[in-house]
Amino acid sequence: MALANSLWTEKYRPKKLEDYVWINDAQRTQVEGWIRDRDIPHVLLSGGPGCGKSTLAKLMLLELNVSSSDIRFVNASHHRGIDFIRDLTGFAETMPMGDYRYVILDEADRLTSEAQDALKSMIEEYSAVCRWILTTNRPNKITGPLHSRMQGFHVESLDREQFVTRVATILIAEGIDLTEENLEIVDEYATVAYPDLRKCINMLQQNCKDGELRRPSGNSASTMGEYMVQAVNLFKNGKIHDARKVICASANEADWEEIYKLLYRNINWWGNTEDQQHRAIVIIANRLRDHTLVADPELNMAATLIELSMVAAN
Repeated sequence: MALANSLWTEKYRPKKLEDYVWINDAQRTQVEGWIRDRDIPHVLLSGGPGCGKSTLAKLMLLELNVSSSDIRFVNASHHRGIDFIRDLTGFAETMPMGDYRYVILDEADRLTSEAQDALKSMIEEYSAVCRWILTTNRPNKITGPLHSRMQGFHVESLDREQFVTRVATILIAEGIDLTEENLEIVDEYATVAYPDLRKCINMLQQNCKDGELRRPSGNSASTMGEYMVQAVNLFKNGKIHDARKVICASANEADWEEIYKLLYRNINWWGNTEDQQHRAIVIIANRLRDHTLVADPELNMAATLIELSMVAAN
């Protein structure tokens, strides 16, 4: 089996525009119009990680049957300086085999300000033969002059129900029996990964073996996704102090802010009443604010979870 087909993220990536899951009908109509007119503008695709920005960019070019010789895919997290952007001049100025040449510039927010300045000039100079599709998780990092030369297109994340349905469909296709227990495990993975579909699919593939879906074994060397699935199971069963031990034993410096966000997204863990949830929000907000100021982020997180457990107990 080819490597691309062994990776679930690639195996189940939409192959046709009609397979793409649209959240916004107006956006679908807009893209269909670009395809019908064979005229994709310079586009800035924004949205969170794993929401389908790069997939949409590639699907549009597939629908137009653009020759591979007319496409250049660049990851700006690897090539972010002005010299590399200037090196694209030869590609951008060459007459295309088809209607246009296309540059897909992934993670464009990683470009230096000098590279973005050079890019805006190239976009204008070669627009008759080359179109640019930029993707970004952080549109605020794209300079104003570059923004003004692109059509903004925000790719919305799947809602929670669509998200779970998508990953469940993949598991069924892989021969995983969605028993009541497995559905509960799927929900735990989705809770940790949402709204990053790519992350969720990767986590599920890693923990499926011989037709069985497993919870991660988890240890201090686990990634955030691994140990947080364990923690989510404990939170859902009211074992807040056990979850605290798992998190504080496993989290690293890069994880803390994401954990605070997860605690907020699942505000119902701390109680079903409006008063409990309001108190929980204030605790999470205050502790997140303190996170950048304290000497020991682990201690701050432990205190957060202790306070939240007191809210849940009342």
